[in-house]
Amino acid sequence: MSSSSAVPSRPGEHGSWRARRLALAALGSLATCALVVAIFFDHHWWPADDGSYAHIAERLLDGEVLHRDVQDIHVGAIDFVNAAALALFGRSLLALRYPLAAAALLQAAAVFLLLRRRGPWLAALGALTATAFGAIQFLNPTAHWYCQALFWGVVLVLARGEPERRGRLELVGLLVGTLFAFRQLTGVLAAMGTVTWLLAQPAPDGRRRGAPWLARGVLAVEAVGLVAYLLRATDGSGWVLFGVWALVVLGAALRDTRLDNRATARTLGRLLLGAVLPLLPLLAYHLAHGSVGFWWADVVATAASVPQLPFIRELNYARDGIQSGLAVITAAASLAEAVNGLYWLLLPLSASLVGLLLARRLRPGGSGFTSPLPTAAVFYALVSVHYQNPTYLYFSVGVSLVALLELAAGGATRIARLAPLHVAGLGVVALGWHAGQPSERDWDQLLAGNRLPVVSTAESLPRLALKIGPREAAFYPRLIEWIRRQVPPEEAIFVLPTNAELYFLSERRNPTRFYNLVFGVRDEAEALALIEGLRREPPRLILWNAADKYNTPLAQQVVGAVADGYEDLGRAGPFRVLRRLPASSGRTLEPPPPPDPLPRW
Repeated sequence: MSSSSAVPSRPGEHGSWRARRLALAALGSLATCALVVAIFFDHHWWPADDGSYAHIAERLLDGEVLHRDVQDIHVGAIDFVNAAALALFGRSLLALRYPLAAAALLQAAAVFLLLRRRGPWLAALGALTATAFGAIQFLNPTAHWYCQALFWGVVLVLARGEPERRGRLELVGLLVGTLFAFRQLTGVLAAMGTVTWLLAQPAPDGRRRGAPWLARGVLAVEAVGLVAYLLRATDGSGWVLFGVWALVVLGAALRDTRLDNRATARTLGRLLLGAVLPLLPLLAYHLAHGSVGFWWADVVATAASVPQLPFIRELNYARDGIQSGLAVITAAASLAEAVNGLYWLLLPLSASLVGLLLARRLRPGGSGFTSPLPTAAVFYALVSVHYQNPTYLYFSVGVSLVALLELAAGGATRIARLAPLHVAGLGVVALGWHAGQPSERDWDQLLAGNRLPVVSTAESLPRLALKIGPREAAFYPRLIEWIRRQVPPEEAIFVLPTNAELYFLSERRNPTRFYNLVFGVRDEAEALALIEGLRREPPRLILWNAADKYNTPLAQQVVGAVADGYEDLGRAGPFRVLRRLPASSGRTLEPPPPPDPLPRW
């Protein structure tokens, strides 16, 4: 045999090379994700949101009872996670970023594992996509990011083997129940996607024992509930971009389900058994503290009022995303502006593209419900119809883009071949122009992709300790220092309608159980009760952001009713500042600092 003859490979050599390539892709992509998270994890804040989460968490650490003493509209898991972060890492907003960073890395790992059978490089792209469109786009200790990490756990468990295996459905239910404990609506949507996919699967033993009436009934109830939610929560563009695709999937599941009543009952029972487990500690907590009634009122009645807020309907993905992106492209003065216009044009279409490709699979003669990710992603995308702004789009678009990669894998169509390039291009724009940007970037700067500098507040305001926009970095230390000089530690301030960051940063007491006037004062009777309480124990300062979107006529009523005992000190940034008159009048009061106004898109 000549020296040029091929040398036969040893048994297992090809498999060993594939394993090494997979390991290298995993190591490289997860290391890159960790680097990205490390760069951006302390950038950005949204003052009112950060403040509300930190304020609630600190009050829990100080011994107050959730829902009885301090209000929240979440079930409670997010508050205890944030309280644990403050206890472990110190009482600063930076401390709340460490669990977020951990969740982002776990999410990237779950996505890689989910896509690894599609090839190492597609799996690596998926992990990077989940990171690029994750928490670094809105670094805030919101429940949404924990829900997204749990969602990937749900899909990963569903994709790994037969659902009938011991403990598999119970584990899925546990993850969905935990997701619900972080945010109710997201938990319901994740449950709908999970149940739809499971009920569309073949019978476990391949045999039918009767007509699938129970399965069809459950799917019909899902469809009715989804229609009712969409009618209440969104407009026509929300239906077209998000809602219609979930209804198409439900229709296909109704057509294809073959699970008899016994198998359906067993599947739902096992899911429910797992789902109630994470809620039991919360129930025990409230039973022990006598706060079950407050818990129920906050997470059901008060939370249900959120979609009715007027500003929820003001933004629109079709107009403010797609049309605005097209306008930026046509008026672009640079390549960067054109690229960012294209980004905002394409990003809101991601869920529709996933729905369209999935609908092709689900048509008669198609491959059907072969993978849980696209089905679950179509339902999870409905998270974004609640409030059609860029932040809410980021809460689901990473899921849609990873689902697009999964749908495109192995496809022979042009869309399938271009999908990885499309997703990678959007990811480059997300990282290069939008990750870790300060909240003071206005709407035009956002659309054009203009990056603004960030300034560290670790020394000027240690309780903040984040890198934020320069105007906010100049404003907040001055305002907080002024509040501390004016208000003794044992006295209270009152901030309305929201902006609970002032309580947390100034370490001054909130005289009410709520952090947002909209949730704590919903009618005339509650307004009168608040006024009576403020007159009985008047706070030293009242800071009113009269231009805030959460203002209602009740806010004006409250301020007007208690203002007689206060002197108007003028404005500090967005706040009108009222100081309680001293017992001996005639003393000149120190005015608040007058910084530049802070823009909000």
